[in-house]
Amino acid sequence: MSDITLIPFVLNYVSNLIRLQDKVTPKHALKDIERMLLRGSAFVDVLGIDREALQDTRLMFIDGFNEQPYTIESENEASNNTFALDQLKKEKQKFEKALGRLEDLFLFGEEAMSEKDYIFKKRELISKVEKINEGLSNFYQSTNTSGMDKSFLNNAKHFFITQELFHSRDIDYRALLDIVGKELLTDFIQSVISKITVTDKKITSVTFKNGIIHNFAYKPVQERKANNREKFLYQSYEEIVLNHLREHGSANRTE
Repeated sequence: MSDITLIPFVLNYVSNLIRLQDKVTPKHALKDIERMLLRGSAFVDVLGIDREALQDTRLMFIDGFNEQPYTIESENEASNNTFALDQLKKEKQKFEKALGRLEDLFLFGEEAMSEKDYIFKKRELISKVEKINEGLSNFYQSTNTSGMDKSFLNNAKHFFITQELFHSRDIDYRALLDIVGKELLTDFIQSVISKITVTDKKITSVTFKNGIIHNFAYKPVQERKANNREKFLYQSYEEIVLNHLREHGSANRTE
């Protein structure tokens, strides 16, 4: 099955699931939940979702499960680390500003300050700055600076993915792939979904990490619309492909 069909289906379905979490209430019927999950052009040929899956999904969001299929495990830990780091930096800035004010007071203050008081006060402030620098150094060593930087970037990209999934009605997965990269997009999908079943080039079921399985039924072949739509997914690349052929004379499948 081509990624042209598979990935837009998966991303848009997870997108609808994320939005459903904020919208569903005890008043919503299963039919309402089904309609919200199947919004978008990726599902034009889906006739419906099995009743058991809809009931499980309703229970998950209304009664609540401990597991959330799209939660990033390191989110709380990263948040705590970021808070601790920010506090240390703020403390350092505070004492560095105090050092600057002390210098101004000693040199230009209207009330005279003895050199002895200045030296002891300066020594005290420098000692505090050095202690904070030591704390920063220990923090960076314990979290591994290079790893932390990578984690920060990955968290930022995960955040972008979830924002894109939350706000976009029809996700352009090629554009998303250009921004976050194949590895992170794969990691994100695998953190949400444990299994996808495909029959006759159609996704017939999706198993989420929390164990819920969504099974899909499709319209009769003669009523399906997606085949016509898929022919035009790469239309915007036509001129780029033609220019490549003019320059190189040929192109392999990867190119």
